[in-house]
Amino acid sequence: MVILYDPDIKDWPEHIKNSFKYAAVDMLSSLQYNSLKVALLPAPESMHTGHRIRVAIGHNAQWYKDFFANRSAHTDRQRVIIALRRVIDCQEPKGVYGFEIHTAIIEYMVHTIEDEYAINYFCDGIPF
Repeated sequence: MVILYDPDIKDWPEHIKNSFKYAAVDMLSSLQYNSLKVALLPAPESMHTGHRIRVAIGHNAQWYKDFFANRSAHTDRQRVIIALRRVIDCQEPKGVYGFEIHTAIIEYMVHTIEDEYAINYFCDGIPF
């Protein structure tokens, strides 16, 4: 589904603006506290001395995995963080990440938070 919206957050209704910023804060927090972490552990079936395997002990936030999967280009975590901070500070989107993060926030509002206002405002009352 294509999401059509005015990217200038300042012109949005107050409750949508607040929900959008809250979602961006939540997403930024989840991105900062959840990241892919890998540990080397002894292999269950050792093939040689010191044989180890990689095991994920931490995972990226689900919304970030989805964002990464939907992009055809490399995703730079720091640029995503900058784009989220611009949203939180009510600044206009800047560059490709700025517009893509807006779409990701709207999807997060609709699917993760299930924000009724967002569903009505961005999706004509029909979650996509």
